Amino acid sequence: METTFFRYGKHIGALTALCLAGVVGVRLYQADQIEQRAKSVGWDLNVPIFGLEAFDQMVADSERLKTEAEELEWKYGVAFPHPYSERWLSAALDSFRAMSRSGMVPSKHDLSTVNMDTWLALRPLLNLRNIPPGTYTMGCTREQGDACYDWENPSHTVTISQEFYIMDSEVTQALYELVMGNNPSRLQGPRQPVEHVSWYDAVTFANRLSELDGLDPCYTIEGKMVQWPDIKCSGWRLPTEAEWEYAARGRQNYKYAGSDSSQNVSWYYANSNSRPHEVCTKPRNGYGLCDMSGNLWEWVWDWYGEYSSEHQTDPTGPETVSKRVLRGGSWRHSQQNSRVTIRYYIAPEYKDFTWGFRLVRLA
Repeated sequence: METTFFRYGKHIGALTALCLAGVVGVRLYQADQIEQRAKSVGWDLNVPIFGLEAFDQMVADSERLKTEAEELEWKYGVAFPHPYSERWLSAALDSFRAMSRSGMVPSKHDLSTVNMDTWLALRPLLNLRNIPPGTYTMGCTREQGDACYDWENPSHTVTISQEFYIMDSEVTQALYELVMGNNPSRLQGPRQPVEHVSWYDAVTFANRLSELDGLDPCYTIEGKMVQWPDIKCSGWRLPTEAEWEYAARGRQNYKYAGSDSSQNVSWYYANSNSRPHEVCTKPRNGYGLCDMSGNLWEWVWDWYGEYSSEHQTDPTGPETVSKRVLRGGSWRHSQQNSRVTIRYYIAPEYKDFTWGFRLVRLA
């Protein structure tokens, strides 16, 4: 009896082993299938044969997200990074809609290269205004009266041939910290303009913002050597002096940016209480821009040079001199120094608590 039981017991054991092997084989196959599906949606998973149901659900959710993301990619001409995230997909849609309403083209941004959480965090901090192409008279014009300095002459005609976007305010400390991870300002606050920044800080910030925003950086930077090789680059950059004044004038014939009264639109020494103020606490100019008069001097791209009386199209300033231009005046200077035509110049490595900047990019 014992011998017979043992003989049948061996068969039962072998059958059980075969069944277990079959189950394991099926589970391995299922795990492999889930792994393959996961790779197609950007996940590199090592799925165990036990508990694979949870992985199956996770991958199914990712496949659903992929379908939703591909619809957005097709509609807006973008490419999202993998793996797709439910956390940012609906927020991305809201951002695309807002950009489209403002005339911006999401497809210019290479989102496959960016951290989407950072990209989405940037969106509410990038308040832009569209500036159309046009022709204007730059320098000391009639509304300036006898307030002009010699270096604001001669007045001359300038054509801005390309539509561009400009930040509606000076770069805020919230934006600067998000991009650079530090804040050099003396008077700190998220809506305060960043100050105590050199021209080199400004161009470095512009390149870094371009990278985070999925745009091609405009500048090549090697130590103190900064070049702008492609004037039609897609990324963020400092405005030229001509672009800055064109935007500051706002298609209006005012002495200051938005008014003939400095008190109305400018923070300068007589009303600033000896400090810069949060951005956009004064009325805007004709293009919807804040603080183009007063608050902080703003770095522009150009080396300083004397004006020419000849008509120019998209001028970018002299090739190389020793000083870069600042525009617009500040909280520590007189109302005369916050006019739309005022120019100041200093070595690009210098920093001051009255200096900041705003950026532009082509539309």
